[in-house]
Amino acid sequence: CNPHWATSRGIPGHDGEIARYNSRHVGRATRKSMNSARVLESFVADSLSLEGWIDRELLLADMHAHQYWFANRVTWRHSPLPYTHAIVEGVLSLILYDEADSLSPHLAARLGAIGEVEADARANISDPTWLACEEASSDLEEFAAFLTPEGIKDLAGDAPVDPGLLTPEVIQDARAAVLRFASFIDSLALEADTDFPLGREAYVEFLSQCHLFDEPLESLIADAERLMTQAESRLADLDAPPAGSTAPEGATAPQLIKRRMRGALMRIEEEGLLTLHPADSLIAVKTLGGLGTGIRLYAGPRLVARDASGTVYQASSDRAGDAWGAPRLRGRMFTEPYPGRHLLDTRTYDHPSAVRRAIRDPIGAEGWELYCRQIILRSGAETDQDLHEAREVWEAVRWHAASAIAEVRIHTREWTLEEARDFMAESAGTSVRRDPEECVRQYAVAPGSGIGYLIGRREILRLRERFKRTKRGSFSLREFHDTLLSCGYLPPHLLSIEVMSKGMGRE
Repeated sequence: CNPHWATSRGIPGHDGEIARYNSRHVGRATRKSMNSARVLESFVADSLSLEGWIDRELLLADMHAHQYWFANRVTWRHSPLPYTHAIVEGVLSLILYDEADSLSPHLAARLGAIGEVEADARANISDPTWLACEEASSDLEEFAAFLTPEGIKDLAGDAPVDPGLLTPEVIQDARAAVLRFASFIDSLALEADTDFPLGREAYVEFLSQCHLFDEPLESLIADAERLMTQAESRLADLDAPPAGSTAPEGATAPQLIKRRMRGALMRIEEEGLLTLHPADSLIAVKTLGGLGTGIRLYAGPRLVARDASGTVYQASSDRAGDAWGAPRLRGRMFTEPYPGRHLLDTRTYDHPSAVRRAIRDPIGAEGWELYCRQIILRSGAETDQDLHEAREVWEAVRWHAASAIAEVRIHTREWTLEEARDFMAESAGTSVRRDPEECVRQYAVAPGSGIGYLIGRREILRLRERFKRTKRGSFSLREFHDTLLSCGYLPPHLLSIEVMSKGMGRE
């Protein structure tokens, strides 16, 4: 079980019992994971089908990632961040995902459990880094501002809030526990370890074990720099956006989100880029109350809950800023996924392999998302909307290339956080709604979070060229994209093996 998900979403059937993840439990879980990995590694490769072998490799990479977080120097239970996630993301996820008729009791239980989370944190946190303390304390202090009866009701939006369960006393006690926890973390920060980068050797080992990335870091940096140069060139060819404009008028409206998503899918269909499935048309958007017009809920294919029409609701969040006028909660703003993520979710949700449905490699997802945004751009700026989308995509390309450079330089100890922040600030365009300082902190405390888009996109382009050479005169983008999407969320290395095998008819 991913410890971050276990703490922030609650263990199914045991919501709020986060104290179970104590030192002894984690030790047992780690030993069990290591034993399971040894069993999987003992399978003879020739006895497995291609899909079975790839599923095994995917499971092993996932286990290594969990063992890394469990047992390495940034082990999750020694850091304040997972406990912060248990509080902040736990409350928000219940509001976003829970059924309206069960929201109040679940939310009351979650708020009541904050004291248990704090107690568990005090028992487990040891030798935290200063940066993790800074992140956790800031998150908690800003979240406490929302813990009022009015704030909870506002966050819940249309969902009914039972005043008999979510009493002012329950909310006040939760707020007091959050502020107590923040004060405790501040006290830890005074003597916390300031040496937060992994170092080159540990960082390379992390990328290799958890993301199956084994290329030299210098190659990654060189590719990122070339891509930044290409993005700068393309942006110079585009007209500058209107002064003070960061998005088309009405961009936060749910109906406009649906029109843009469906327009992108129509363009994909018209240009023969891939074969659309019936589920791709299941797009719904609803507005979440409380955090302003910037809050949108996208209903796509990722499993949360189905309604009578078969729609599956999902909320996608990131550390976006308030460029569209939405108040911020530690920079969080809920946004719609891009068409690429929607399509990959559609295929993965119905994938025959339970392993593929359960384990979703972020690099595979992020790389396809950025790649897909680029391939559906119109060759010329036919309308103001096309021009805006072209600028937005190339600014995103530049930003993600810069993110990869910043993450590598941080963990190889070549840059300080301040140097990485200044570099990211220079790379942020008008459509990049992210705080550079928040981003470099994220890359520092969560290695792997800044490199996914670049590595994934690069590997897809390489794979496309290999696929094209194999197919020769019969190559088509539609077949390549259909084959790629049929694999689900895979790390680039495993994705390449399966796509090429399928392309050569070796199922």
